[in-house]
Amino acid sequence: GVIIVCSSSLCRDLGNAGLSGALVPGLGRMVNLQYLELFGNNISGPIPATLGNLTRLVSLDLYDNRLTGAIPASLGNIETLRFLRLHGNKLAGGIPASLGRLKKLQALELQENMLSGTVPREVLSLVLVGDLTELNVAKNSLAGTVKSSKPRGRDAYICDLQLLTD
Repeated sequence: GVIIVCSSSLCRDLGNAGLSGALVPGLGRMVNLQYLELFGNNISGPIPATLGNLTRLVSLDLYDNRLTGAIPASLGNIETLRFLRLHGNKLAGGIPASLGRLKKLQALELQENMLSGTVPREVLSLVLVGDLTELNVAKNSLAGTVKSSKPRGRDAYICDLQLLTD
């Protein structure tokens, strides 16, 4: 598995570090962790559901790896999360409706995976009632049509939500 050693509650710059292996469930015991940035490595296997225990996490960047399986619904427990970037993996299944509880989320990047189903209404509502300004679900197998507008007079970047069913 991937081994991470931190001397403080803040881990950064582990992106593009040549890491490989699987994320271990024990990462969920690092409850003071604020940043988990493991992007651009060769990490494989599922995202451990125990990451939902990291309730002080601000940024979870696991993009551009080889992660598989479903997005854990437990990630919806991380109410401090502002950035959730899981794009460029091989994640499958649906987008958990529990992510709609992340009212502080500013960027949700799920593009370039193998996600299916629809974007849950709870997640879409974050554009109107939360801080979400970037939602990217391009290059998946999602279905449905969503109309968007600029909420509360601010710009929102919403990519590829004009989804078509087969």
